[in-house]
Amino acid sequence: MATVSVITPQHRALEVPTALRELQGWCLWRYEQHPGEEKPRKVPYYVEGGRRHGRQGAPEDRAKLTTFVAARDAAARKGFSGVGLAMLPDWGIVGLDFDNCFLPDGNLPPEVAAIVGQTYSEYSPSGKGIRAFMRGDLGDHKSLVDSANTWGFEVFTAKGYLTLTGNKLPFIDALGLEDHIAPVDDIVTALCAKRFGPGKQTQPTGDDFFDNFDPPIGLNAAEIDGYLSDIDPGVGREEWIRVGMALHHESDGGAFDIW
Repeated sequence: MATVSVITPQHRALEVPTALRELQGWCLWRYEQHPGEEKPRKVPYYVEGGRRHGRQGAPEDRAKLTTFVAARDAAARKGFSGVGLAMLPDWGIVGLDFDNCFLPDGNLPPEVAAIVGQTYSEYSPSGKGIRAFMRGDLGDHKSLVDSANTWGFEVFTAKGYLTLTGNKLPFIDALGLEDHIAPVDDIVTALCAKRFGPGKQTQPTGDDFFDNFDPPIGLNAAEIDGYLSDIDPGVGREEWIRVGMALHHESDGGAFDIW
């Protein structure tokens, strides 16, 4: 594992592979603590100002995403925690996020090592995980730590964003992978099938309409109830369905009784 410092005015040497650098899809991010949450969130911001919001990949969103150099310099100048790459379907790039994947002895599970040893890979901001990038489409899926899995695994192809630290794994330069984005292969698709289920390794989950919009803002039950009380009960069925969808997104499906 490795401790990763944030970008500062003295740290402008961050570099990423050419295939990522050339994408007009970069933003800033910073840590923000939300009420009731143990870990701070990594919240994306546009370089010109304001939180990233609205439909990801829409013309308005793309117009505010910028070049890698502009984002890197702005992060240093404005004191943000770092830079991130918005994942959009036309990139042809998939980001693999291995969370808390180091074994007690500091090594990697064999299936993770087999993947990160063939393409550009770096430590996550916490130093406890790894980000790897490959060419292809694996959809957008997430597999959490549970009784069957000791480390988390997530893939990003068409939505969300990934922070980049430039803190490469120790062997990346030695293997000549510092500018290499390998194509998705059978090793990766087999892991996706294992963690997400057969046939899902190239299909986005997408069962939450709001996945492409802002993340939940952290309202508690009392706050949700307060906002609902301000709504005219006679607004109509279609409006109430939209309200229900928003509540589902905000509460991860836990506010049905309030609704």
